[in-house]
Amino acid sequence: MLRLALLAVVCVAGATAAPLQPEVCSTYTATPDSTVDSAWCDSMCKAGNCPATLCQCAGAEDQAAPAAVVVPEVPGVVVPGAVPEVPAALGEEAAVKAEKEVKVDMSGEKNLPFDKAIIGYYGAGPYTPSPFEGTYGDKGPSIADALVAGYNVICLAFADSFTGDGGFQVHTDLCPVDKDHKQLKPPHHHVCAPDKKTISKDAGKSEKSWKYILSFGGAAGPGPKMTMIGDDREASEEAFADGFVKSYMKVKAEYGFDGVDMDIENSLSTELISALRRVFKKLHDKGEIVSMAPETPSLNPAEVSTYIEGAYNSYAPLADTTVINHVSWVAPQMYNDQIPFTDDPTETAPAARYVKSLQQGGVKMLWDGKEIEIKIPANKLVLGFPATPAAGPARAMPAWEEPEQLLELFRNSPDLQAIKGVMTWSIGHDWNNGWKWVNAMKKVWD
Repeated sequence: MLRLALLAVVCVAGATAAPLQPEVCSTYTATPDSTVDSAWCDSMCKAGNCPATLCQCAGAEDQAAPAAVVVPEVPGVVVPGAVPEVPAALGEEAAVKAEKEVKVDMSGEKNLPFDKAIIGYYGAGPYTPSPFEGTYGDKGPSIADALVAGYNVICLAFADSFTGDGGFQVHTDLCPVDKDHKQLKPPHHHVCAPDKKTISKDAGKSEKSWKYILSFGGAAGPGPKMTMIGDDREASEEAFADGFVKSYMKVKAEYGFDGVDMDIENSLSTELISALRRVFKKLHDKGEIVSMAPETPSLNPAEVSTYIEGAYNSYAPLADTTVINHVSWVAPQMYNDQIPFTDDPTETAPAARYVKSLQQGGVKMLWDGKEIEIKIPANKLVLGFPATPAAGPARAMPAWEEPEQLLELFRNSPDLQAIKGVMTWSIGHDWNNGWKWVNAMKKVWD
């Protein structure tokens, strides 16, 4: 889950923003009421995507701000640079009706064997044990080691190689696909993904005492695609969702997974998000855990109140009030990307402020022709942190994210005490640092 910089250019099939001519403006800044910063405007506008409601030309007052880009209408797609027009039928009356129809269940995920989740990602990146020679050799912990150390949720990284009918494959660094298994001397018994029954036996733990989650995507993984059935979007989404669930139930039977985790960082189109919402409902109704680990720019409605496909708040439609009842927890990554509210020099508790902002609601944004709102119960919120500075190298890890300081931060914050748990990338990094992260996090709710 090494994080890549946020893509500045968003491509939407069937709706191409007309590029601005270079001579229109040499530099762009945010408008006075903008929800984005000037650096974002300068980058996006020069790339040809320039929302007039958010950005303007810098410099002389008489220099006209760039006009909103005119794009072909594509149902259900929000395009940067286009000023969406809300049909009268989807105005205030429809929004109010939607709010009345969906009541957020504040009781949180039921039937869990623990009160607080301590989540770790396993199976990708440094310190993943493998019989192949490489930079890190074959040294690293097993999942059983992680359970003994104190983790109670393991996210296996990753499922990818998506097909248009909802299919996928499980690829881990336990048996890298770029290595020739014929080079291994017999007997050759290592597995690419251990099953829950074997892990539990090795750890001396009951299978019911912990959760085994299959995580999808990752920073390097290409995003899913969805096969369209003619121009019938609803039938296409339903077929993709049914195919996804069928594929998942097959690997669940083989490995013993308890649910899915979405860490998809590429190609999240409106249609795909809509299909994943169907997946969430179908799986959650079967009793499966449904979780996600968005990068912070992908879920930050308090600082950026606009949905931009593939960029800002791209995960909002997967966690809004109309679908959150089918989500077990949401675990934003507080690493690699900008940590919310840290631009405010007076802010002394950005993590707690971010948690409160995701709970309070009140900010509505347009997605797929309707208004959505983020209002996540505290007991469905998990915060993700790097196990070590090397685990999140794209940005310097603040001192308060060091394990012992993070422990004290949580102990002294009622807002952080109230959330469902903590998550880290990764178990391998934590193992290499003497399990300092999990040892500290086990004490948060003592």
